[in-house]
Amino acid sequence: MNMHKLPDVVMVRSRRRRFLRLFLPLSCFLFLLGLCGPLLTAATAAADTRTEARVGIISDQTAPVLGDDVSIRLMNVSDQAMLDRIVQALGAKFNAVPVKVVYTRENDEFPQDAGLAVSFKVPVVPRGAGYLPIAPFVEALAPYAKRLRLAYVVKGPFVYRGYRETYSDKDISFTVKIPPDGNNQQAFYSMDVAISNPSLTSVAFTNYPEQGNKTPARNHLRIALALGAAIIILALGLLLALLLPRKKQGAGGKPEMIPDREAPTGGTND
Repeated sequence: MNMHKLPDVVMVRSRRRRFLRLFLPLSCFLFLLGLCGPLLTAATAAADTRTEARVGIISDQTAPVLGDDVSIRLMNVSDQAMLDRIVQALGAKFNAVPVKVVYTRENDEFPQDAGLAVSFKVPVVPRGAGYLPIAPFVEALAPYAKRLRLAYVVKGPFVYRGYRETYSDKDISFTVKIPPDGNNQQAFYSMDVAISNPSLTSVAFTNYPEQGNKTPARNHLRIALALGAAIIILALGLLLALLLPRKKQGAGGKPEMIPDREAPTGGTND
């Protein structure tokens, strides 16, 4: 009887060795990537040269002509071309051409700042909507500012229905301070925003917090988590299939285990 054919258990061992030859380098790569990840994150954070932006908006809800007074100051930045780009970007986001654009350098409210400031008029706060825009300023200023302080002064009747609690995602976080009574004839609202992603072009949050609970982004996250769990289960199943020894069908149809023995070196057995 010719015994050149290797037993099944030896074939399983061979598959196991091939798997280990692939698995070990991949494990080392993932381990090194895990070590380098925090270092790369720290280096990126250290290289972040963005500044702080102060934005003030005065909106008169009783004015017959739409148009709010906006002022922007990038702390210790004197690049007028940069401010021009920000003004134009905001005009595009609010679907209006900014008018009465004026540049100023000194301001008694910011004695520590030696940079430029720009002021202009553009419609910002929609009438009767009950929210104060945050996203357009975040998207326009993300490449230049890692912290954004928004200050809204709203004149006339205004019922605020926007965010009241802290919001946070992987790109930004912000807190909102509102007056005790949002129906005052003149009310002050402030938003303190931290922007971690300088390449941010589109934010995930909506104008109203209740809409955030219904956004497709949350559904997409649930689908992604379910898909990830399915992939992990499948990978574990394949891993077990590779590592566990196979069974061989016996003469009576019942499975029997092949004994763990070394492969014959050759020859025949009578």
